[in-house]
Amino acid sequence: MHRQWHREEIAQAIPWLKRMNARGNDIYLRPAGDHGMVLVDDLKIDAITRMAADGLSPAALIETSPANYQAWIKLSEKPLPAELRKALAQELARNYGGDPASADAQHYGRLAGFTNQKPQYARTGRQPYVLAHACPGQVAARAPEALQRGESSLVREERGKRLKALQTAPPGEHIVRHDPLHEYQRQAQRLLQRYGPEADFSRLDWMIAKDMAQSGRFTARDIEHGIRECSPHIESRKVGHIEDYARRTAAKAVLEFPPDRQLKRERGQSLGW
Repeated sequence: MHRQWHREEIAQAIPWLKRMNARGNDIYLRPAGDHGMVLVDDLKIDAITRMAADGLSPAALIETSPANYQAWIKLSEKPLPAELRKALAQELARNYGGDPASADAQHYGRLAGFTNQKPQYARTGRQPYVLAHACPGQVAARAPEALQRGESSLVREERGKRLKALQTAPPGEHIVRHDPLHEYQRQAQRLLQRYGPEADFSRLDWMIAKDMAQSGRFTARDIEHGIRECSPHIESRKVGHIEDYARRTAAKAVLEFPPDRQLKRERGQSLGW
């Protein structure tokens, strides 16, 4: 069962939660919606010590079974995107020996004060209590560095996805539909084969925009869409002004290179338009 409650509602529900726990149910919780916390599961005490030494002291440290811990690391007072929380959870799990299967943006942690009902933890017919060891609730001292690493990891991942998409896109010479993303990928694939992966990607954008404009098959909005969604490394190349860059490049291409009518007729005849 899943419930979304305010703090006061949780307090009022304690008697019911106790009954459910006594009947063999585990009790978990997590922050609702987007937030600035990351859960690292299945940690040993030496890993917690290393975390603290590295400036990543938990905002809440929970002993879920004897000598086994969950750590909620607070990295921001403001909400963080789910994909960033997931990347950070994965990095922290790798660095401190946490459970990689629990390293995501939406994982539940155990609620202290109730018992862990997993059978393997039973001792003389009793289940161990989940214990709260420290809950200062503070942002970790080295949170800014951790956030920077997480954001860099996401940028690298997105770069790899875009380059792979360009390299593996089908040639598509016989595709008739006016798909600006496919057209960008098709042309980028050809240019990358010629200039290599270290090409000047801004120049590559311009060459593709010019060709798309001259073909007469794409509007400025189409060209802008192709650049924005497919241009390699655009997140790091044009930080903070991706939309403006794509729009200006497309508008300039359409203004300076109007459709080549003869080229359009030849292409239309060959494809049966």
